[in-house]
Amino acid sequence: MSDHIKDLLQLQAEYTVFYLKMRAYHWNVVGPNFYTLHEQFEKLYRFADQAIDKIAELIKARNGNPFINYRDILENASLKEAESQLTDKAMVENTIQDLETIKQLLVKTLSVTEDDVSAHELLVDLIREHDGFLWMLRAFLAG
Repeated sequence: MSDHIKDLLQLQAEYTVFYLKMRAYHWNVVGPNFYTLHEQFEKLYRFADQAIDKIAELIKARNGNPFINYRDILENASLKEAESQLTDKAMVENTIQDLETIKQLLVKTLSVTEDDVSAHELLVDLIREHDGFLWMLRAFLAG
């Protein structure tokens, strides 16, 4: 299996854990920032859902096999599952950290996909999305 496919599989795993975490935050956020964060976490899980699908299809199109069970996903992801009873601020801080972790992997994978235009363009698009989310979440914490 090429490094390219291994990195894409890790991205699939990271985004799957991130997706589930954003769902948990969406359901469990409380307090005066509820409405704003409830909507933002929904945007994030929808983004992650689309990323998972695009990455899995790319893996399959490259003759790889995307992960299909949670055991493999959790064994291959560096992100940790959501903790219970976090404050809204802790949820945002954790989300920023997770987005940064995934972005680092995107940048790393970008360097090995230069000959694969479709993969390269997808990764660039995902990095742009991360930059936008990171900017908004950091601005939220600064307020």
